[in-house]
Amino acid sequence: MLISVSGIGPKAALSILSTLTPEDVALAVGSGDYKTITRANGVGPKIAQRVVLELKDKFKSMGAPSDLPVGKGIAPSAAGNASAAINALMVLGCQPSEAAQLVAKLDATLPTEEIIRLALVEMAKGI
Repeated sequence: MLISVSGIGPKAALSILSTLTPEDVALAVGSGDYKTITRANGVGPKIAQRVVLELKDKFKSMGAPSDLPVGKGIAPSAAGNASAAINALMVLGCQPSEAAQLVAKLDATLPTEEIIRLALVEMAKGI
């Protein structure tokens, strides 16, 4: 699926998959967290945004869940923190797209609780 994105060849796809697990890529795409994908060598923000944009629809058409469960005993990744924060914001009444935009502005390596707090502060500024 990665090489179907324009601008991503086999070398970039291997770089992404050597840095992130397929589950991490799916979580990043599902939550709109392009910053996680930029951790791969040779993948900048523009390419990462294109990956998220082009694969998001493909994942939805496959019926893939936007938030995959994190395995037991494994610390949640940054994408998992962002995904959990998005889910929490949706429970609090945010629209999925609004929640994803709020979380995308923040550092996904922060703890989930901090991401939620900062997203709520950002949302309050917009009111």
